[in-house]
Amino acid sequence: DALLTQQKVTQTIVGLGGDYVLPVKENQALTYEAIEFWFDAPAADCLPHQVAEMTQKKHGRLTHWRIETTTALNNYLDWPGLKQVFKISRRVIFPKTGVIQVDCRYGISSLAPARANPSQLLTFTRQHWGIENGLHWVRDVTFGEDRSVLRTGHTHHVMATLRNLALSLLRVHGYTHIASTLRLFAAQPNLALQLVTNPLLIG
Repeated sequence: DALLTQQKVTQTIVGLGGDYVLPVKENQALTYEAIEFWFDAPAADCLPHQVAEMTQKKHGRLTHWRIETTTALNNYLDWPGLKQVFKISRRVIFPKTGVIQVDCRYGISSLAPARANPSQLLTFTRQHWGIENGLHWVRDVTFGEDRSVLRTGHTHHVMATLRNLALSLLRVHGYTHIASTLRLFAAQPNLALQLVTNPLLIG
């Protein structure tokens, strides 16, 4: 989560002997603008950087990723243990509709190029997006966590735990499309009850 892209957090990670690969968004304005300017400058292709690309066809869409990395900002940006910054561009094509979606993200890492080349950094960030899409997005959107008004005491923590439990229970029993599964259980609450009280009968 970009909210955790904080200098105190990175200092703790590095201080304990760990490494970080973190997204950078507008909440870290100076870092975001510096990385954006570096990679999007008119002469960016002539500046020292490394590149890796990959394409994947899955779920009826064609996705192309391109990552660019550089060590040129290490001494300019004030991040503990910083060894490289990166830009990831993603182009998604939906062949059936012809719709094309393009976006880009920026990030920082304490892993030097010798320990994490562009292909490896791209893999790390895609794995993180898998967690984001598989857990946080489902909780925020499908389970409506972002719309929750519970703020009294520890109620929001309790509900977050229950949502994680429900999501894990569904996934353990092979339900991959959570939104449609919730609609099924809403129409047939007895199935949801069986999943909790006698899970071996479901799946």
